[in-house]
Parts: sequence; structure tokens; C-alpha cells
Amino acid sequence: MPQIRRKIKIEGKEKFESLVKQKLKEKENKQEQQKVKHKYNEMGIRIIRRYDSWDVSLIGQSQCILMEGQNTIARTTMLNQKRWYNLFGTKSTESQFQYHWRIGIQDYHKQGGMFIGIMDIRYIDGYVQSNSNNISQNYFVKSKYAYGMDANGNLQRGGKYIGKACKPFSKGDIVDIYFDPNIFILRYGLNGFGLNGEKYGVAYKVRQAIYKCCIAIYGSKHCVELL
Repeated sequence: MPQIRRKIKIEGKEKFESLVKQKLKEKENKQEQQKVKHKYNEMGIRIIRRYDSWDVSLIGQSQCILMEGQNTIARTTMLNQKRWYNLFGTKSTESQFQYHWRIGIQDYHKQGGMFIGIMDIRYIDGYVQSNSNNISQNYFVKSKYAYGMDANGNLQRGGKYIGKACKPFSKGDIVDIYFDPNIFILRYGLNGFGLNGEKYGVAYKVRQAIYKCCIAIYGSKHCVELL
């Protein structure tokens, strides 16, 4: 009887240890699967998805713009002819996050114009006010505290041409904006690629500040979406 009890005890212990090993293996596999699903930047910092939308409190004269899709889609109206309109996202950058905005170009007319980029939140108010001007010729990249790219893939800051970021975009394209608020590096891409097919080359080394995603649109019949 003692031998039988000992045998049962040993078998029970082995079964328990096997079960523990199995659970540990399952846990490790799950962690590996989660690791694959997460995105990491070149510094090994995990990129967490945070959804943004256009900030309706920063619209100004709303007749020039129509908001759709829970304020993720902005469409310019006929009242925006021969003038610029500036839009800003709701999210302000924080150092513990990496940012990837994706701007879908649903409609774009070449007789108009467009800038996509980021702006220091301390200087946004002046451009919100100019939205209420019926003949506004003010767009955010005129400021030295903003960084943008036009529809031809040209970089502009302070109203001046800086260089080239990617190929021209048009209807159906997706413009990618990557921003690292730890080292203040801004990158652009178009449909997943940068200039000459490279992966998101550095567009700007920006000032240390808190930023919002922004876009300036000239003319009517344009439509952009924050994806």
C-alpha cells in the first residue's frame, strides 16, 4: 500500500509539473503573438493606436467646411473658393506616445491647394481666427512654428520651400505622418513609402513643443479623412 500511494503521488506530481510547463508555454506563445501585433519604432518604443478627429471647436466659420463621420471627414464647400481653410486635430502630442496620422485624400482638385503637417498648439488661435475671414489667404505653414507638406510632396515652413518629402498625392492616396515627440523628428510617406520608394525619410527636426496634426485647404470640392 505505501508503494502504491508513493506511485500515485509521483504520478500526480509529474502530471502537475507537466501542466505547469504547458501553461507557461501557452503564456509565452501568447506574449510572442501580442509582440508581433504591436508596432515598434526604431528605438524599440511601442506605438499605441490613438484615434484622432478634426476639432470642431477650432473651425471658426463653419459654412466653408462640412464635417462627416464623427468629425473624421472634412469636405470644403463652394464658400471656400479662392480662400484657405485650416483644420486641426483634437489630440495634442505627449512624450510617452509615438504618432502616426493617416490622411485619406477622398477628393482633390489641382486648381486648389493643400498642406498637411503639424503645428505648435500655442500658435493655432491666429489661424482659427483667419478661418472666419471670407477671403482668408492665411495657411498654417506660413508660421515658423508649423511644418507641412504640399500636394506636390514639397516641404514648407515659414512660407518657404524646404525640400522634397515624397511624390505628389491626388484623389485616393493616403498621406502618412510619423512624429516622434521624444526626439522631435517628423516623417512623411505616401501610400506607405517616402521619396524614391524609401521608408519614411526624415522630413524635419522640429522645435521642442506640443503639436497638433493640421491641414490647410484652398478651394472647394476637396475632401480629406483622418483614418
